[in-house]
Amino acid sequence: MRHSTLLKRTLLIAIFVLVIAGCSKEPAGTQPEQPAPPSSQPGTQPVQPSPGAQPAAPTDGPDAGQTKIQADAAAVAFTSAAEGWIGGKGVIYHTTDGGLHWEKQYTGDEQIGAFTFLKGSSRIGWAYRGQMSTGNIGGDGSSPSRQSLLQTVDGGATWSVISTTAPLGRELHFASDRQGFSGNHMTEDGGKTWKQLPVPPEITGEAYFHSEAKGWAVTNSGSEFQIQQTTDGGGTWAPIYSRAVGSVLNGAVIRSSGKDDIWVQLIGDSGMTQTSYTLLHSGDSGQNWATVVAHSTAGGGPAPGFAPGAETGPRGPGTKPGELVVISPESAYMTGTCPACSDNGTVELGWTHDGGTTWTNGSEKFNGQAGVLSFVTERQGWLLLHGTAQSSELYATSDGGKSWNKAAAFAP
Repeated sequence: MRHSTLLKRTLLIAIFVLVIAGCSKEPAGTQPEQPAPPSSQPGTQPVQPSPGAQPAAPTDGPDAGQTKIQADAAAVAFTSAAEGWIGGKGVIYHTTDGGLHWEKQYTGDEQIGAFTFLKGSSRIGWAYRGQMSTGNIGGDGSSPSRQSLLQTVDGGATWSVISTTAPLGRELHFASDRQGFSGNHMTEDGGKTWKQLPVPPEITGEAYFHSEAKGWAVTNSGSEFQIQQTTDGGGTWAPIYSRAVGSVLNGAVIRSSGKDDIWVQLIGDSGMTQTSYTLLHSGDSGQNWATVVAHSTAGGGPAPGFAPGAETGPRGPGTKPGELVVISPESAYMTGTCPACSDNGTVELGWTHDGGTTWTNGSEKFNGQAGVLSFVTERQGWLLLHGTAQSSELYATSDGGKSWNKAAAFAP
C-alpha cells in the first residue's frame, strides 16, 4: 500500500514538471528575429559606390554628370565666368554656373547661328536665327545673307524677333544698345533696320567698322593687296598697308578691340583639305604692322603676302584657318582645323598675349570639324566643338588655353 502511494506521488510530480516546462516555452515561430550576420559569400556584400559611379568631373565626364540636353549646339557666348548661352537647332540654353547646368530660354524652328552681347552686359544681347554667312564675300562686300535677328533685354528671359531681313555677315558687334555693325552695314535702332556704308573697290572679304566713322577693308588687285582705312564712314578710303600678294588671296577677316587696334586674317589658296593663311596686327591704327602668323601648306602653297619659302612669321594652328577672336590689343586667339586628321577632323588653338610679338600653338587637339570661341578675359574662355557626325562639346579654360576642362556635352 505504501509502495503504491509512493508511486502515485512520483507520477503526479513528473506530470506537474512536464506541464510547467511546456507552459514556459514560446510557440514556434514567435521568437523575435535577430539581424543576420554579414555574409562573406560573393554578391551579398552591401553595394558601395564605385569611383566610376560618382558624378564625373568636367575633365572626365561628358557633361559634368548631367544628362545630355538636346541642343545640337553650334553657337556660344559667355559674359562672365559664370553666365553664358549656347544656341542650337531651334533652341537657346542659359547657364549661370559656367556650363555645368543649363535651362532652356527659347524654342523656335531655325538654327541659332551666333550670339553677341553688349560689352559689360549680361542683359542686352542678340542672336542670329539661321546660319551665318560663312563664305567669302567678294565684289563690293555688300551681299551678305538676310537673317532673322533676335534680341533680349532681360538676360534671355525673353527673346524677340526684331528683324527678319537683317543683312548680317560673318560677324556682328554693338557699340551701344542701339548702334551696331555687321560688315559694311550699320543699325541705329538696335538691329531693327540697317543701312549700307560705302566700301572701296576690289574689296575681298568683309569690311569692319569700329564706329560709324572709322573702319577697315582689304582690297586685292590680283598682284597686290592693301589694307585700307576710312575715318569718314566710308566716304574716302586710304591704304595703311600694301604688299605683293605673293601667291593667291581669296579672302580676309578683320577684327578689332578698339579704335586703333586692327587684326587681319588673310585667306590664301586651298588644296588637299589645306588652306594657307596669314595673320597681321597693328596696334597704332596702321602705322606699324607685325606678321603674327605666316602659315603655308603643301596643298595651299605659300602664306598670302609671301613668296614660297619666304615666310617670316610662325606657323598657326591646324591646316586651315578657323575663327579669329580678339580680346585686347595684346591678346587674340585663333582656331585652326585639320579636316583630314582623326576620324572626324580636329580643332586646334593658338594665341598671343603680347600683341603678336610671339605666337603659341596649344598642345591639345580636339575632335571636331569646327570650333567656336567665347572669351570674357584674356585667360578665361570657352571652346564649343561641333560637327556633322558628333555631339557638341563645351570646354573651358582659365589659363589662356594651356589646359581645358570639359564643361558640358549636347546631344544632336
